[in-house]
Amino acid sequence: MLAKAEETVLQTPSDDEIFEYLRGCLDEVCGEVPEKYGLYDSKGRPRRAFVLYTLIKYACRGCIVKVLTQLRRADSVDMLFVQNYRLAVNLLVEQLRSRLDGKQFRVAGDEHG
Repeated sequence: MLAKAEETVLQTPSDDEIFEYLRGCLDEVCGEVPEKYGLYDSKGRPRRAFVLYTLIKYACRGCIVKVLTQLRRADSVDMLFVQNYRLAVNLLVEQLRSRLDGKQFRVAGDEHG
């Protein structure tokens, strides 16, 4: 009977095993939270670093949810609109630059003139 009791002794996990377990848990959380709250960057990748930063910064669950949901509302601008806006501004600047340059005005930032 004594031999059987010695066989059931539990081994404590090594530091590497604990680290890998915790890293796996964080990876799972940082993968699920962006999916739930729609937190993706402009290339469609989940914003894992932002999620981890938010979890570290706030201890209150309500504060975490508030930060994650407010960011989603702030990023709700249609990316097509933003891209079209930038294109329109660039076209306007180039048109203005070419007209002023043709009238012998010196355009700030130009090497020639």
